[in-house]
Amino acid sequence: MRPLPRPLQAVITWAAILPLVLIASAIVAPFTSGWPDPLRTAVVITVVVPIAVFWAVPTLAKAAQRMRGVPPEVVAAACSARTLPASDTVGDITRDSSSDPRR
Repeated sequence: MRPLPRPLQAVITWAAILPLVLIASAIVAPFTSGWPDPLRTAVVITVVVPIAVFWAVPTLAKAAQRMRGVPPEVVAAACSARTLPASDTVGDITRDSSSDPRR
C-alpha cells in the first residue's frame, strides 16, 4: 500500500491535533488558571500527544485511505503492528514476495 502523500499527512495530523488541543485546554484551564503559559502548555501537550499518536492520527489516516479507495482489509493490514507474510492474499490483492521491497 502506498503511503499517504505528505501534504495529506500534514492535514490529517492538524485535523487530529486541533480539536484535541482545544478540548484539553478547556478542561485544564480551570485547574491551571494561575500557572505560567509554558507550564500550562506542557500539561496540555502531555495529554494531547499520546492521544494523537496512538489513536486520533491513525484513525484519521485509516479513514483517509478508505476514502482514497483502498480496500479496508488492506488498510487494516498496513496499520496493524504485525507484518504480512511474504505471500499474502487480502481480498483481490495478492502480494508477490519477489516484488517485496523489504527483501
